[in-house]
Amino acid sequence: MTGSWTPICCRILLPALLLGGCGTNPGESANPEESRNLSLFGPGADPTSAPSLQGGLQQVSFSVEGDCTDPCIDHRGRTIAFASNQHGPTYDIYVRPTTGTSLTRITTDPGQDVMPAFSPDGQRLAFASNRAGQYDIYVVDLAGGHPVRMTSDLADEYHPTWSADGRYIAWSRTNPTTSRNELWAVDLQHPGRTMFLEYGTMPEWSPDPAESTLVFQRARQRGSRLYGLWTIELKDGQPGRPTEIVSAANAATINPTWSPDGNAVAFATVTIDRGAAVEDTLDLWTVQRDGSRLQHITRDAGDEYLPSWAADGRLYFVSERNGAANIWSVAIEPPTTSEASPRFADAAPDDP
Repeated sequence: MTGSWTPICCRILLPALLLGGCGTNPGESANPEESRNLSLFGPGADPTSAPSLQGGLQQVSFSVEGDCTDPCIDHRGRTIAFASNQHGPTYDIYVRPTTGTSLTRITTDPGQDVMPAFSPDGQRLAFASNRAGQYDIYVVDLAGGHPVRMTSDLADEYHPTWSADGRYIAWSRTNPTTSRNELWAVDLQHPGRTMFLEYGTMPEWSPDPAESTLVFQRARQRGSRLYGLWTIELKDGQPGRPTEIVSAANAATINPTWSPDGNAVAFATVTIDRGAAVEDTLDLWTVQRDGSRLQHITRDAGDEYLPSWAADGRLYFVSERNGAANIWSVAIEPPTTSEASPRFADAAPDDP
């Protein structure tokens, strides 16, 4: 794993560069399974508290050649959009019913089309594409027509997300001068004006129309430099109240997605154990938006990442458990305890 953001294979924010230069913390376990259990629960937590996946796990895509990745579910939970290179050398956007097998190809450009996001009414898709050179944000009507380009500067812009009222689109931007990840948005009532929101990446807007809140990932500027999950509110067109939900000393928390009611977040972790001769692993978790009730969802040998939470409570995600990257889903059970789990594993010491 050697890249910080690799759209071609859609492996977002890979751990080698994410966590490069971070030394092993004193007292960090050399046992890979123990380190994995400590990712977010902290010492003394019950490693058997993860919900069982037996009977609830379903494979959704079955690509043999190429990958299926970047799943996104419409707000009714009836349609899934994703990126795939199963029919050619580059990624295109596809949609299909969540309960069916018919497949509709939405884009056919020779560029890389990735990271689809449904509009709240399910009639349009925003996505990222490098068809013009760098990655930009495009919007396409699912009823037909050509994609409309929304951004056009020299920076890579990717991972779009719609506000619940359909008025705003936010996205990630990698600043070509500073190489920092930024969050930007556009008011679709004034499409010529874009606004900077915050430093971070991989945003997703809350599905609750009563609020305008984004969840995203952001690297710490001190200590371990691992990614944590944050929220930010947009009021009267102005961003504010950045709040950290969850972080860990030995794992990056990435790829956040809201539950259908906006009360919880699912995400992936990249567990890091530099004392063990094993590859970093990616697992799925859920957490309440106040940082409580952490649940470890997957513990498989293969990597699971890029979750998307559907209206029926199923969590869709990318898994490499069978070798190729395909989309799977699992039913998420509600927490069985009202006790709050610790938000942090042992906090990493800050740099002097």
